[in-house]
Amino acid sequence: MKKVEALHKNLQKESELKSSASVLAQKNKSNNELAELLVQMRHKKPKEKEDLGEEDEKMPIIKYNTKMLDEVAPFTDQGLCLSMHQPYASLLVAGVKMDEGRVWPTTHRGRLWIAAAAKEPDEEEVLALENYYREFYKDDMLKFPKEYPTGCLLGCVTVEDCLDQEAYKETYGREASSPYMLVCSNPIILPVFYPISGKNKIYPLDKEIHKYAKIALQYSQY
Repeated sequence: MKKVEALHKNLQKESELKSSASVLAQKNKSNNELAELLVQMRHKKPKEKEDLGEEDEKMPIIKYNTKMLDEVAPFTDQGLCLSMHQPYASLLVAGVKMDEGRVWPTTHRGRLWIAAAAKEPDEEEVLALENYYREFYKDDMLKFPKEYPTGCLLGCVTVEDCLDQEAYKETYGREASSPYMLVCSNPIILPVFYPISGKNKIYPLDKEIHKYAKIALQYSQY
């Protein structure tokens, strides 16, 4: 972890220097070393047991329909994560699935990291969902994730809003699949998927995983 942090700091310092052949060569070398270390982090085992648990009824309902300013939301990253079952998790970070339904509201706005739960997806369910979205978008050439990995951190989205069923229908003109809908945008897939144990509801990521996931995010293809 210390090596990753040191390499990242070196890259930041180098970006402030004037361009030259030697500086560019060193920067490319540091980039390659950092990429290799980030890939190696995939082998870090999760420390905790996965526990998605039952939905907690104690979460307070406080201004759940308050919308964050568009210019502020993308820059808000508190290291919070939501574990989802596959194939829904990958479809969300791939931008195919735009919203996520829950039985509880949330006041969270801004970046939300998405993790895939440990349960393997059912092949028939995957095919059914892919067909559903082809029909939804009226696009037979719609691109889907090549794989649906489990037990790992996949990427992130920006939570713009949280609406109840009535407000969601009024705003988007379609029925909500759950009592509350998280309206998401700006999906980003990490270049490497880090092992992680799922937890119930929205929860804070391990600080080290969060720190280096943000570094890896710089190498992501949006």
